[in-house]
Amino acid sequence: MNYSMAPSDNMLSVGFGPREERDDLKLFTEAISFSPSSGEEALLKSTSFDRSAYGETRLYAPPMPEFNMLLTKLEGGEKEIVGAIDGPSIMVVTEGEGNMTVEGETYELKEGYVFFIRCGVEVQMESAKGVEVHRAYCEA
Repeated sequence: MNYSMAPSDNMLSVGFGPREERDDLKLFTEAISFSPSSGEEALLKSTSFDRSAYGETRLYAPPMPEFNMLLTKLEGGEKEIVGAIDGPSIMVVTEGEGNMTVEGETYELKEGYVFFIRCGVEVQMESAKGVEVHRAYCEA
């Protein structure tokens, strides 16, 4: 089976393709930039999410437009409402259990569960024992 990738102006082909399609080593070394930095500089800092009703959801927004990540952590007895997002999202339950209500329907949250959440809906979550969910989204 032959797999191929369309050529792109924002990538260099240096080793995984026919020799005649590879960019040269000089171009590759000119394109690389490296400046040492501390581990602290590499960490993506979170900020409060403006559509978090109870402040239990944090926003991780990398410096690129592909997607953002939300982290909601609820202790036992806590709840959260995340306002509508203007784009689709994927939510993964990474710890604990609880319930999520979307448009009047309630769904069980358990570690390992994955949900697709369509754009424009509010998500309510609550947990008796504690739950942690990560939600990747892209706004239109």
